[in-house]
Amino acid sequence: MAIGMVAGAVPGIIVGLIISLFLGHAAMWVSIAGAIGIIIGLLISRVMYKKKGQRKSH
Repeated sequence: MAIGMVAGAVPGIIVGLIISLFLGHAAMWVSIAGAIGIIIGLLISRVMYKKKGQRKSH
């Protein structure tokens, strides 16, 4: 799950930096977009881990 969190955080930080170029407040946008990326990455990795576990048991 940690890999999913990192995989979601990196694009989130990049998106936050791009948003901050236009709207300002870099720290705020990086933290918001990074947090959303971490949550999405965590959810995706959890779903993929469950599917992988179900495939092995059958």
